[in-house]
Order: sequence, then C-alpha cells, then structure tokens
Amino acid sequence: MKKTLLVLSLLATATTQADTGKIVFTGKLQDTTCTVTASHTAVNMGAVKTAVLGAAGNTANPQEITFDFAACGALTKARVAFDGVRDTADTGLHKNTATTPAANVALGIYEADGVTPVPYSVSAKDITLSTTGSAKYIAKMVATGEAEAGNFESNVTYHISYL
Repeated sequence: MKKTLLVLSLLATATTQADTGKIVFTGKLQDTTCTVTASHTAVNMGAVKTAVLGAAGNTANPQEITFDFAACGALTKARVAFDGVRDTADTGLHKNTATTPAANVALGIYEADGVTPVPYSVSAKDITLSTTGSAKYIAKMVATGEAEAGNFESNVTYHISYL
C-alpha cells in the first residue's frame, strides 16, 4: 500500500510541473493623431478582358490610392494596413465579393512601386511624418487562376497606426 501511494504521489508531482514565463506588453497613448484624407472611398477598377487575367499572377488595371496626413503634431511615423475578406485561393489578396463574381480574380494592394505587395492585414512600409505626410499605394485586379467573366468588388478596410 505504501509503495502504491509513493508511486501515485510521484506521478502527481511529475504532472503538475509546468514552465512559466512572463510577457510584457508595452504601448503609448497619444492625445492627438493626424487628420487623414484618403484619395478615394470608392475606386472604379474598370472592365478587363478575361484573357488579360488568363493565368494566376497576371494583374490588370492599376489604380492609385493616396493617404494624406495633416496636423500630425509631434508624430513622426505611421503605418497603414489593409484587411477585409481574405481570398481563399491566395490569402495575401482581398476576395472578390461581388454579386455574380468573376471567378479566379482578387484584389492586390501594392506599395507605390506597383510591384511590392502589401500583405493582407500586415502594415506597409513606414510613412515619415513631419506635421504632414503622404503615402501612395497601387490596387490591382489579380488572377488567382484563369479568370472567368463576372462582376468585381472587394471591400477593404484600412487601419493606421502611429509609431
């Protein structure tokens, strides 16, 4: 009986051991942010022949989106992130959510160079502020496969954080 209790006691001790650690969360509260003006609240991506978006990775109809920052006070840097509904074929893109949607087409958002993608829900490059600032992005239709005819619409939400 004593041996059984000793074994059970050792097993109970062994299973209650756990690693512990500490996580420190830091941040800053600010009494001001910039006044931000987006160049568009609706962007017409135009009409595209399906052949142009005939293979995964093909892009079409680049459209510029600009954010102007004013009255930033002492703020020196900002970042913009974009999210909405993630595309299922390419999770770095924004889904085509149109009624009767064109198949295999999503929305990509790129840095100002039009080549470097801004990953879904990940902040783009830092924006330098000096009481004002500006950031430009390019939106494009992106084929995730051979495009099929239909409508195109993608609703994207932007988030601005200050560093």
